[in-house]
Amino acid sequence: MIATLTQRAFPETAYARVTLLRCLLGLRRDVGCVTCCEVPPEAERPPERRGDPRLSQPGGGTVSTHFLHTFGRDLGDLVADEYDLGRPTEVRLLQAARNHTYEVRIGAARYALRVRGAGSWWIGDVGDLLFEIELLDHLASHGVPVSTAVRRRSGDPIGELPDDTVPRTYSLFTWAPGEPGAQTPQGAHLVGSTLATIHLVADGFDTTHPRYHLDETTMLDRRLPAIEQSFPDDPPEHVRFIRAQIADIRRRIRDFDPGPGGWGVIHGDVQELNFHLRRGKLTFFDFDLCAWGWRTADIAEYYTRIRPPHRQPFLDGYQSVRPLNPAEHDMLLTIARLAWIREGCRSSTLAHMLRDPFIRFRLDDSGGWEMVSPS
Repeated sequence: MIATLTQRAFPETAYARVTLLRCLLGLRRDVGCVTCCEVPPEAERPPERRGDPRLSQPGGGTVSTHFLHTFGRDLGDLVADEYDLGRPTEVRLLQAARNHTYEVRIGAARYALRVRGAGSWWIGDVGDLLFEIELLDHLASHGVPVSTAVRRRSGDPIGELPDDTVPRTYSLFTWAPGEPGAQTPQGAHLVGSTLATIHLVADGFDTTHPRYHLDETTMLDRRLPAIEQSFPDDPPEHVRFIRAQIADIRRRIRDFDPGPGGWGVIHGDVQELNFHLRRGKLTFFDFDLCAWGWRTADIAEYYTRIRPPHRQPFLDGYQSVRPLNPAEHDMLLTIARLAWIREGCRSSTLAHMLRDPFIRFRLDDSGGWEMVSPS
């Protein structure tokens, strides 16, 4: 039976789409999906606020103690001590995945606090973190709407929050106003034009800091052991098909010449949860997975996972700023197939997505778009 679930069943539509997408595709937790944005497990959720006087703040708000017992530091105190912004009136968990993200309210102002989880394979040392932060500063200085890091009292944008086993870093970012998701074809056009602007302006980014590459090694080779683990239990026809697809993708990317501007700094995780839109203004954030890579990787991953009416406006918006060359056009669906391998889909689902890398949608009885399982 085809599994479907309407987006309108959820109040937080973009979040629901991404979570539903992961459920329908069976994305693997064990290989650490890089775009994980699931609802946190019960054990990782912050405690209920019950008016504990220890949590009361001058502004009448409350501060979650989610990390109090884990890291020995209350996050409200952390922000008050480390940043020259005042005392938070509320700290609320937004997402618990590889990193933990919190909304911080200080009076009328809002910020996003990111506490980095341990074991991010793409981060080697503090230089990799500074690459992202300085990239954001560069983009913002050229008028690109992105969330940027707030400096601590010391002037350093990165702090360390040690626990019993491994030090974790944290950074506070400016808040991106609006709601997630393109929402309309016009919004999708704006997503495309803004992404292209990010790519063009990033060409002028000069840095000495290291950063990983999103290429054949990280997108394909790194995932193969996890994919091949399930082959003994998979239908032989699925195994043969996946092996043939991998060989075809490898050949195509090795022959791919992206041309001038086709390789450079990319966002690395373009999805509807990583930008906000309000009154025609779009702000990108969460460059945690930014990398050196093919610009088509940013384009293809988003293009093949959005509702059909948004696809062409997104491409049109992108090309209104940075036209794609013929080689890039021809590689979009190949890179989209590679992106599904990067996600770590189970092999049964991966076979479907390699045949057709577009997320399936269909119109429901009231004219809305439903996401449809590939199986």
